[in-house]
Amino acid sequence: MSKYTDVTEDTTKLFHKVLDSTTIPDWLEFKLYCDCTLKDVYKLVRCNELIQEATSGINFILVINEEVLEKLEPKQQELLIEEALCGVLVDENDRIKNTPPDFTTYKGMMRKYGVEEMIRLKESMFGALEQKQEKEAEEGGQ
Repeated sequence: MSKYTDVTEDTTKLFHKVLDSTTIPDWLEFKLYCDCTLKDVYKLVRCNELIQEATSGINFILVINEEVLEKLEPKQQELLIEEALCGVLVDENDRIKNTPPDFTTYKGMMRKYGVEEMIRLKESMFGALEQKQEKEAEEGGQ
């Protein structure tokens, strides 16, 4: 079962640094959680109206596997947060959407940073996840 905790202050600062560099409107509200049992590095969830009421207007919840995030280089950490936010779209009528990646990432990220940089990010993410899973398997077998 997943256990959600608040992210560290460093992750919060990193998130806001990246968020401030995007075109996402200031009125959109995000809540950050850490889940080190997450089988991926992050998961972005759009809140429905019921959850928004219960959470005082939170539009999106971003769950991050901080154990894996911390193993990435600082630039890769920024790219990862930016990638997580790429699916957040607000149209001219202020309708909020959460679009899935085009492939394993967003085309806009590949255009902005190049294919090689995004491949390197994905390899680092998956390598860190694999190391974490191997360590957990070793610890579980002892």
